[in-house]
Amino acid sequence: MMPEHSAHAVELLPDRVIKRFRGSDRAGAEREWRALSLLAVHAPGLAAEPWECDLAAVEPVVVMSRLSGEPMRGRPLSDERVGALAAALHRLHTAVPPEALERVPPRPDLAGELVARIHRWTPRTRPGLGGPVAQAMDAGLAWLASARLDLPGPPAGPQVFGAGDGNLTRAERARLCEYRRLLALVWLFLLLCDARSGSRRNPLDAVERQSRRLRALLG
Repeated sequence: MMPEHSAHAVELLPDRVIKRFRGSDRAGAEREWRALSLLAVHAPGLAAEPWECDLAAVEPVVVMSRLSGEPMRGRPLSDERVGALAAALHRLHTAVPPEALERVPPRPDLAGELVARIHRWTPRTRPGLGGPVAQAMDAGLAWLASARLDLPGPPAGPQVFGAGDGNLTRAERARLCEYRRLLALVWLFLLLCDARSGSRRNPLDAVERQSRRLRALLG
């Protein structure tokens, strides 16, 4: 059974991983299969091998090989491990050649889409708020109006294959600060919606903590 608040369920078998997506996240299943397929060609061994998929199913399925290893969360990282991680990320970002990358759809929720979403959320979310949360949202919206992140234009740096990040150049580092503020504002809206719906998947003080984070990023 798929967890209530998850976009997918993962079944771990000795030799494979079966990932089932909600029908509403069909695009996510397509991205997963596309990414695994590209890496299998251009960076074999870096990620799990794509074995089979059913993207037309009611709940799309992607089956991949299961990688050996142990999770490192909560464990100290040696210099050797950090170096290996950096090398793997560099390979991820540079393995897919430009001609293949040009055929990959851009990732969802780029800046313009997020700005438009915030404009839709504001009229029904801002009324009734008070205290530090309202102050943080107002500061974020005032910053957003001046940042002009939704203006069309060329990307600030080279396009890479990755999970929405990259090896930052000077122009990208400056832009990253703006995107961190944008995402912090997006998450304030999302956490508020969850809190008002009665969802219990986030800590009780999540909205207050996120409002403090937004104010810190804007400061």
